[in-house]
Amino acid sequence: MRWWPTCSSWALWCSRNAKGGLNVDINVLRQIGVVLGAVAFLAICWWAFSPKRKKRFEEDAKLPFADEQESTKEDAQKSESRSGDEDGAKQEQGQDK
Repeated sequence: MRWWPTCSSWALWCSRNAKGGLNVDINVLRQIGVVLGAVAFLAICWWAFSPKRKKRFEEDAKLPFADEQESTKEDAQKSESRSGDEDGAKQEQGQDK
């Protein structure tokens, strides 16, 4: 891979045209986009894997399971109360026949 096309495009970008403005080529814009994208990717990776946030992310990862544990406890309590009602209803139905 040759390095000079990149340098020549930056040189082209830095050169001034006849009106005094910057001469921006589409390749320069692509390079700027790649650099900004790489910087954003690295910033997100640093944020996600920072040791400061490890405890928070571990707690957040357990949230769906905490909700299931609460719901299973409630379901168990409801099923216990229902099973007593159902047994009584079954006994009553058996006595009717």
